[in-house]
Amino acid sequence: METSPATSDTSIRAMLERFEDERLLPLASRSSRAVRPIEERESPVRMAFQRDRDRIIH
Repeated sequence: METSPATSDTSIRAMLERFEDERLLPLASRSSRAVRPIEERESPVRMAFQRDRDRIIH
């Protein structure tokens, strides 16, 4: 199967957030709605839960 290249307005994070919205149950926690006590600049690649996971592991 051939895939098309990502357009400039579609980031990996946006695609993952769309994937969560389409596939998770309504009561599931979504990374896009994560609230953090300390404001951080958003990554174009990693979602909030991915950054949390990386902090715990590393």
